[in-house]
Amino acid sequence: MTGRLAAIFIDSGDTLVDESTQVYDPDRPEIVVRADLVPGARELLDRVASFGIPLVMVADGRRDSFLNVYRAHGLLDRYVSIVDSESVGKSKPDPAMFLTAADAIGLDRTELTRCVMIGNNLERDVAGANRLGIMNIFVRWSPRYPTDPTSDDQHPSFTVGSLREVAGVIERLAG
Repeated sequence: MTGRLAAIFIDSGDTLVDESTQVYDPDRPEIVVRADLVPGARELLDRVASFGIPLVMVADGRRDSFLNVYRAHGLLDRYVSIVDSESVGKSKPDPAMFLTAADAIGLDRTELTRCVMIGNNLERDVAGANRLGIMNIFVRWSPRYPTDPTSDDQHPSFTVGSLREVAGVIERLAG
């Protein structure tokens, strides 16, 4: 089903992982040791994996936190690559995050328009993707972040109310 989509980029915190359930390592308080998934996260990752489109995590945070959480849920193997702000030295919406994700799977800048970013943050996920011509799916559910755009680059390509709706959008985009 690779059709028109070259890659799927996806956020982690409050997109797939419920940030309110994060438990931190007492010896390394910046590292998450476990957290619950958002309803529908496992099903979405399983479904997206079946599409055969490279899936890259593009998330702000510590690499060890992502490894801990996704390993514990048995979902680490769904990702072709994990691009985290700790390793890149920048946070979304900085273009370096998205460009590093493209580089990780061998895409050049001309192929960014064939990628889609899935996230729950208008400023970080949507605006960051829009600034590079990346399509995006805004998962509008978290009460921790604004849900209405405050600038032109914060208008999402698609808006869904839950992760259960994301796979259908991806199927349409993949053609």
